Amino acid sequence: MRRVIALVAESHFHYFHWTFDVLPAMRLIERAGLLEPGVPVLLPPLTRPFHRAMLRALPILARHPIIELRPGEVVAAEEVVLGYLTSGPRGVSAWAIDFLREQFAGLMVADPSAPRRLFLSRRNVLARQLDNEREVEEALAQRGFVSVAPDTLSWVEQMKLFAGAEVMIGVHGTAFTNAIASPPRAVLGEIFAPDYFDLAFHHIARARGFRYGAFRAQSGVARGQQGGSMRVDVDRLMAWVDRLLEGGGANRVSAGGVGVAAVRPPLE
Repeated sequence: MRRVIALVAESHFHYFHWTFDVLPAMRLIERAGLLEPGVPVLLPPLTRPFHRAMLRALPILARHPIIELRPGEVVAAEEVVLGYLTSGPRGVSAWAIDFLREQFAGLMVADPSAPRRLFLSRRNVLARQLDNEREVEEALAQRGFVSVAPDTLSWVEQMKLFAGAEVMIGVHGTAFTNAIASPPRAVLGEIFAPDYFDLAFHHIARARGFRYGAFRAQSGVARGQQGGSMRVDVDRLMAWVDRLLEGGGANRVSAGGVGVAAVRPPLE
């Protein structure tokens, strides 16, 4: 082969990094004039259901054969174009979000019968579980929230669900990646363990014009994202949710619901 495009990333198995670090690289390759029709695209093993679902939905790949590399397999080519981004400390680029919304626009159509206020449950996920999740669900239900476990839905179902989401609340996790499908002026609120904080979805909220807030749990550990659990004071959490819905505390971090500190992420 004369030329191949290699979309290879160590963390390609992770939904967030596959979405923001791997797929948008195709736009950069296109802008560089290297995306000639028929050029094969090399990909690592596609082990997750979302891999193939998202590839099928990408119009930019319509004229490019996909070669899924197996362990130990070698492909020879005169020229290899490497495509990989990194969300890094500066967060996800606004242009990458625009690219994904352009490519997946046909799927980002809200289901009129779907709930508008979502609580994102991690009950099926080992890392960063909420010990008193049932109490939180009951309190949020009184405010019109519906608890959903995104990992039980197909990728297409997640896109359609989040396309109509006006408010998204939950423990920090990859499910918030789906917020790229949500409408402008949506509300995104994250819950963090006391020992962990991450600005990734704050950056996405800024790029999409969302109202954003973060709440720190009263106890628990994230354990470097590889496990752990946490517990929140439900009354304080609901007070924070109410302020967030009313517009108070947006783009700020609440320490256990008491005291507010401004968050200023690096500007692109």
